[in-house]
Amino acid sequence: MKKKYTEEIHVKLLLELLSETHPCSFCPKDKLDEGLHCGVNEDNRDCEIYKICKGFIGFELDGLCPCVFDREEAIKRTRIVLEEKGYLK
Repeated sequence: MKKKYTEEIHVKLLLELLSETHPCSFCPKDKLDEGLHCGVNEDNRDCEIYKICKGFIGFELDGLCPCVFDREEAIKRTRIVLEEKGYLK
């Protein structure tokens, strides 16, 4: 049985991603190889990873993945939310 993707897992993967020398703007789910389609894709709507990521970063456009932001914007938004929730000091 697969482990349920949660905000805690998402945060752990985000922190790992942001600790890299050159973090990318894509969802850290890539480390899980879950087959999520980044960008504009109707298949994402029912995906739990997609819902967690969108909810975490506060991105509400249906059918769009937060990875459509450019690298700097995605990282900026992610850092702001991590700081607001107390994950970054």
